[in-house]
Amino acid sequence: EFTDNKACLDLITAPHSGLFAVLDEQSFFPKATVESLVLTLIKSSEQHPNFERHKLDKHGFHVIHYAGKIHYNADAFMEKNRDSLSEDLVEVFTTSAVGILHDCFDASFDPKAAVRTQKRLERKGSRSGPGMLAGNAAPGSPGPARGATGTKKKRQATVANQFQGSLDQLMATLRTTSPHFVRCVKPNPEQVPNKFNAVAAKLPDNFKSLPVWKQNMLLKKFNESAAKEEEERQKKEEAEAKLASLPKWKRDKMEAEKKKLAAEA
Repeated sequence: EFTDNKACLDLITAPHSGLFAVLDEQSFFPKATVESLVLTLIKSSEQHPNFERHKLDKHGFHVIHYAGKIHYNADAFMEKNRDSLSEDLVEVFTTSAVGILHDCFDASFDPKAAVRTQKRLERKGSRSGPGMLAGNAAPGSPGPARGATGTKKKRQATVANQFQGSLDQLMATLRTTSPHFVRCVKPNPEQVPNKFNAVAAKLPDNFKSLPVWKQNMLLKKFNESAAKEEEERQKKEEAEAKLASLPKWKRDKMEAEKKKLAAEA
């Protein structure tokens, strides 16, 4: 059964209240802390069915994915979000004459996404008050930050923003195709080659996130089913071996009688 992940995707990627949008905004606030980030995330997403605040971890929260509830700790979110390659370096690689460098970086970075986020953040900043606009600065107040050339400093694209751009590209590709979804089968819990565990292969994707009593119930059900299948397989092999040991004339006679019974039925 296919599970629609639209609600979870909206929680993560919504333009103004999504987890990525809030993370980007907090990443560039001078006085932002982990506490302010988590509180803002809770304030913007607490009513969403796929979001839960963590009762024990003050820097944590839950996102309910299709496979189960996942606990996230936001301690290093902002630092990692700002830790992206500079746009100048990305431009050098994407315009490189070395084919493998050009292909890797061209497929992994979306320059347009960075521009979109920058414009969105600039628009949000311009709505915070007329005193923040370059043309309407209050008398005696310092103007906007400028570089050595006198131009406004450009905000660097974040890791979340680059991921958002890659996700947008993927969704645009999927919308132009007719995808078929195939369930991933895990042949064995140990992840070793040439070994198939029928019980493990039939367990649901969210097995590890289920309560212990439900895990035990499912394991008992699948073990009983596997034992029954094994018993039937052994009986079939024994019957085939017994039939193969009979003389040919007797096998032919039995086959003829089977066809006769089938025709009469």
